[in-house]
Amino acid sequence: MRANPTAGKVIVEGANMAKRHTKPRGQTMQGGIIDKDMPLPVATVAIVCSSCKEPTRIGIRYDEQGRKIRICKKCGADL
Repeated sequence: MRANPTAGKVIVEGANMAKRHTKPRGQTMQGGIIDKDMPLPVATVAIVCSSCKEPTRIGIRYDEQGRKIRICKKCGADL
């Protein structure tokens, strides 16, 4: 959902949930238990391969011009 590169954290929907208990404030705001998405370190998030549709590790290969290309370690497809 969001990324914070200065802190090295990302917020992934449904991955790291915390429950927040709130009191009702005034007549319009309702109290109760609210699920809140919390940040995760960037290093714990895996990249999903577009061809095999699974979380994978990243490998690197070089093309003819010497540029780096990221590849899927499971199926070998370009990312």
